[in-house]
Amino acid sequence: MHAFLKNAAAMLSTKSMSVGQVTATQGSLARHVRGGSRLSAAASLTAPSAALHIVDRREFDKSSCNQATFLTLQKQHYPVTPAEAKPVYATLAAMQLILALPHFVSPEVAADLIFASSAYPLNVLQIPLHKLMGTGYLAAAVACWALKGGAERLELHKPVYQRLNLGLITFSSALMAVMSVNLELLRPWALVIGSAECSAAATIPAFFYAVTSGHYLQPVQILKNFVLDIGRLLHITGVKSATYSVLTFAFFSAAAGYLVRPEATLKGVLTYTKSRDCILLWQAIGAAALMLPAWTFSLKEAADKRQLAAPVFKTLNMGLSFIGLAHVLTLAPWWTPCSSGPYMPYIIATWGLASAIGTWGFLSTTPAAMADAF
Repeated sequence: MHAFLKNAAAMLSTKSMSVGQVTATQGSLARHVRGGSRLSAAASLTAPSAALHIVDRREFDKSSCNQATFLTLQKQHYPVTPAEAKPVYATLAAMQLILALPHFVSPEVAADLIFASSAYPLNVLQIPLHKLMGTGYLAAAVACWALKGGAERLELHKPVYQRLNLGLITFSSALMAVMSVNLELLRPWALVIGSAECSAAATIPAFFYAVTSGHYLQPVQILKNFVLDIGRLLHITGVKSATYSVLTFAFFSAAAGYLVRPEATLKGVLTYTKSRDCILLWQAIGAAALMLPAWTFSLKEAADKRQLAAPVFKTLNMGLSFIGLAHVLTLAPWWTPCSSGPYMPYIIATWGLASAIGTWGFLSTTPAAMADAF
């Protein structure tokens, strides 16, 4: 044993080092610290005569290590995720969930709380529209929960979380614009609560995006990233990749149609009624749909890289599956010759596809080669 340690010590430089090489024989592992040397704790046993590299990241000497390892560690210098991000996103998720519940549980009560002119008998078309609006708030809650998980793992600098933040900003800004042009339809407390929710759901993601993106909120950089993402949508690597790509275009087109031409698109999907309350709800549903392209593009990119088993993509796929199913169950009873328009089959097919691919993506497992990629 003395001879063994003497040989091992001879392999170590007499200078202070942060990277050590120890020759290990099968069944034993030598660890040595001498002079000013600092070796990191433990490494796995390797085959006989194989070199074992032990790295202390706090005192890294690139001249003593191979270039690949240095580049890997160098990439870890990202903007720091603020410590307060986790509880803030959790609170924001709870807020969105609370706002979603009245739309799901009792659309009649939700209509009475929101609209100043609501009176019984309630316009029957408002019932499915309120439920669809509830799925919009639920989508915002899922996005906030995914961001909360990213904050726990100190990963808010990653593109998927940047897109989720931008999606929440877009949703909140569009919803605020919809309310602003329909002030006379809303009860005062509904306007106050809605404005507070939109403000929080826009400013909080904007703040954390700014401090973790590396370029703050520079419109030029955001536009550049958007153009690059559009180009990558056309790069298809499989069935999942193609499905997420198609859904990205479909969700963006539907959201734009709901917001820009609400009367025409509402008439094309459901029984048309000249009710400004229904038009407002329809536009609000479109505002929520603006979040989803950020989801589906990130999921498409994860499918390309075989990373769908990562926690954030599990969360997004689960949310996409549930929201798609909720849309199908809400709209299917209205798919009759008297109560649906020509767009209804396409809308149901889109949300059915979203539910199916969300379930499939959620059930994806991590290949052995990708186990350490997240």
